[in-house]
Amino acid sequence: MLQSISWSQYLTSLILLLVCYYVYVGYKFYSWELLNLVGIKKIEPGVADIPIEEFKAKLVSENHAAYLPKETVDGANVLQSIKDEITAYLIATVDSIPSKNELLNALQVIIAKYPAKNLSGNNNSLHQFILAETEAIHPGVITQDDLPVIFSV
Repeated sequence: MLQSISWSQYLTSLILLLVCYYVYVGYKFYSWELLNLVGIKKIEPGVADIPIEEFKAKLVSENHAAYLPKETVDGANVLQSIKDEITAYLIATVDSIPSKNELLNALQVIIAKYPAKNLSGNNNSLHQFILAETEAIHPGVITQDDLPVIFSV
């Protein structure tokens, strides 16, 4: 009896049975999901659609300026950021002692990154910090007279 069935008949019947099985499973368990794919949606009782005017009002209420970067107004945070960056640079140059011009240019670039209005009241403390840090890591490279060059940006 099995010799009378060809491979093509067997595969055709197997595919037909699988299609029937998946149609049954889809109908039994996923009927609303399949109908939703076609465009038929199930309406839940008590759920109302949002009017178009309200939907548009929700979309327009976003403020574009809220996503732009904010300018920092806290001078202490800016000063601490500058100090951290200067310290990191000086620690990175411990192995190779930079020349006076290299060190002044690097410090000038670091300070130029930050807005000048946040540094206006903190120049004296920043001067003292730069002198103390450079003396600790690279003694004798920068003097008090070299500091105006750094801040001339």
